[in-house]
Amino acid sequence: MKKLLGIAVALLLMLALASCGLSEQLGLSEFTDEAAEIPKIDEAKTRRADVYSADELYHHLMYAASEGYSTAVFRLHLPQEISVKDLWADRSIRFVGNDIKYYVLQGEDGETFSDQTLLLEIPPYVAPPERTQEPPREDQLDPKWRNVISILRREAIEKSPHRRSETFEDFAIYRENRGEMMVRDSEQLWIALEKNYMPVFPERRESAAEKIWNAAADVLRQIITEDMDVLQKLSAIYDYLCESVQYDHHLALAGQSHRTNAAHYPEGVLNGRFAVCDGIAKTAVILCRMEGIPCLMVEGKGEHGGHAWNAVQYEGQWYTFCATYGMMTADETSGLAQLFGGRVGWSSYRTFMAPLSYMDEQFPDQSCPDLAQEDRTVALDAPMARPVHPDVALDFDVESIVELEMLFADLVNGGITGPYFMELTSDLLPMNLEMISMAAHRSDPFASVVLYRHTDAIGKTRYTVFVR
Repeated sequence: MKKLLGIAVALLLMLALASCGLSEQLGLSEFTDEAAEIPKIDEAKTRRADVYSADELYHHLMYAASEGYSTAVFRLHLPQEISVKDLWADRSIRFVGNDIKYYVLQGEDGETFSDQTLLLEIPPYVAPPERTQEPPREDQLDPKWRNVISILRREAIEKSPHRRSETFEDFAIYRENRGEMMVRDSEQLWIALEKNYMPVFPERRESAAEKIWNAAADVLRQIITEDMDVLQKLSAIYDYLCESVQYDHHLALAGQSHRTNAAHYPEGVLNGRFAVCDGIAKTAVILCRMEGIPCLMVEGKGEHGGHAWNAVQYEGQWYTFCATYGMMTADETSGLAQLFGGRVGWSSYRTFMAPLSYMDEQFPDQSCPDLAQEDRTVALDAPMARPVHPDVALDFDVESIVELEMLFADLVNGGITGPYFMELTSDLLPMNLEMISMAAHRSDPFASVVLYRHTDAIGKTRYTVFVR
């Protein structure tokens, strides 16, 4: 009798809750003892939403965290199941904080989500520990050869009527974004930009995120002009990252903390000019997205283990963009270093606008960005030729001996003498050291030329030329 009475009371309570809307408000589908474990909901600090895609779920979650909500209740209507593992691997979780907790209020509690109602506990924002790094020692610095293309581009920018002013602020992200998102540190900044949000900053004082934004804006004012097309902007950003940043080999080998060393963050690139692959890739996201260019950070395996690089979108196709592998160094034991009397550093373009499959082919078992399947199909005529500023009449895709000689003559007449390097593509067969040396000597009889020949990611023969 008492048991029946207890059941009746429970049923009456459920009906009462449903009639006054409390059952739906709490998200409880049944009255059970487990209900006590669900956190108490403060409606003033709770974001509620019906969610129809995984992207929409990530959007609401990031927005709830950026606006200071402590809980979120999302009713899912997903067209296909998403696994808990995939959900928790998204950047939005990194934006919010890895100690986020979730509860299934309605529907099955399993390994996938599709039509459940979730309650998520959002941790309060905690500023990351101060990110510092030791300045590089002299023996850690790679000597940089002068990139002729960058020299010509910088000279053209200085003379260009389309040069940006020191106060230029009209970056593409202001016009082309999916809405505003409050960010407080550099990690939140690059994640918000990767997802194409316009970052806004706390008003009280200059935040860590705003400092990095201002530093990135200063870089873009110097390396980009208003008449550059998308490919030229990508080229300028790639060259900046290759030439202005030193790779912190010591940190990479020591395996120091990711949370406290600036080399893993945009601070290492934009403040210290000393970083490792993930700091470089995060900075590439910031620079590209500010210019309106879709850019993702990809995390997987590289030549020496864990690695981070970028995928950028150009004319509807995705390409590999890895400035870390663009930083090339020949140590003291190499023939090139012995010839020139010491370690040599230069930039390579093997991972500039390479097919998206490049890293997969070079280093199997990669983890790739979650791109649409059609986006993974990259045309074989990928734009590997090095674009230069339109005011400079050199294309670096050599089609004749005359053009090669004119190239060297233009460099010498412009006051550019060795040491420098350049990368050429050519259909001349054979192009060899003697051919290039003769062309160089017609302009500079004292030039000393070293030639490296290799095949790029799309099978085109490329020549790295060093001139001393």
